[in-house]
Amino acid sequence: MKVHRDVARRAPVPRERYRAVARSAGLAPRLRRALGPLDAVILLAAVAFVLLASPMVGGVIGAGVADVGVRLGELFPANAGTGTIELPGSGGTVSARPVADALPDYTRDERLQLDGRVPSFAIAEGRRVTVMLNAALVTTVTPDAKGAFTVRLALREGTNSIDLALVAGAEVIATSRYSVVLDRQPPQLTVATPADGATLDGPTVAVQGRTEAGAAIVVNGRTVVVGPDGAFTEAVSAPAGSLALTVTARDPAGNETTKKSTVTVKAPAAGGDVTVQVTLDQTRVKPGASVTAQVVVSANGATRANELVTISVGVVTVGSARTDAAGVASVTFTAPSTEGDLAVVVLASSASGRATLTVAK
Repeated sequence: MKVHRDVARRAPVPRERYRAVARSAGLAPRLRRALGPLDAVILLAAVAFVLLASPMVGGVIGAGVADVGVRLGELFPANAGTGTIELPGSGGTVSARPVADALPDYTRDERLQLDGRVPSFAIAEGRRVTVMLNAALVTTVTPDAKGAFTVRLALREGTNSIDLALVAGAEVIATSRYSVVLDRQPPQLTVATPADGATLDGPTVAVQGRTEAGAAIVVNGRTVVVGPDGAFTEAVSAPAGSLALTVTARDPAGNETTKKSTVTVKAPAAGGDVTVQVTLDQTRVKPGASVTAQVVVSANGATRANELVTISVGVVTVGSARTDAAGVASVTFTAPSTEGDLAVVVLASSASGRATLTVAK
């Protein structure tokens, strides 16, 4: 048997009546209290605490995540990557370009062996390397498992451009370009003085000549500094008698030209003692600094004009000049990069002088 209950609904009480009843009962309505100075200070302190604590909390959380990652790597070593990523030495961008190892700038060999490699991370199935020489396709090779490849090229005289490209089908992934100069011509060499068979005053013999720019000169086993225009001067000390001279010019490709001659060296005349005085404008300099040497050549107290003087620092000839009417010559040179006390030696026709130059940073 169902029992129905009629629940009487209360009629809504008007707001004004509710407030009147509340006032008569001594109850005040709940209103929001205005924010006071103390409340503002507390609020600002709370905000500052949150801002300061957030990085510390983040660091703790980050450290915890990193620790979890390390432990997962220890538990699942098979998931760790085993490949290596090669970064170019000049920047931080990963490059997949093929690289030619130990490719010379100059060579005198027409046949060139190019040994190259592809970065390990760029090795993939179907990828190959195309080799172009002077804009003509030479071959396409497949690198081995380590990315290495070898190609033999037939160079032409002069500058040769070599283009390497890593490709996958018709897609070019990365490219690189090199140039090699084939030079099979020996350098030009002219020895102006002394003439073969000449008889000269000792104890020094001045050797002067010219070669092509960029070539090196060796006189009787000693390397000589060559000027930008190829001119060179060297003073060779020798006792009285026969002197064999060997002058060799060598270009960057390794080609050589050699000229030999024999001269006769006379002993200095009696009573004709020659003295050479050397004065440096700086005796202590930094590497690469400019130094001027002033040389005075005299004999029996009288200065000698038009006397050839050659200056060497250590074992390297740095310049030469002739004395003026007052018997004075000035030569400016660059201090070497080698630090320490170096001998500055000046050779004249029949005497020598020296000074000490200290090179330090």
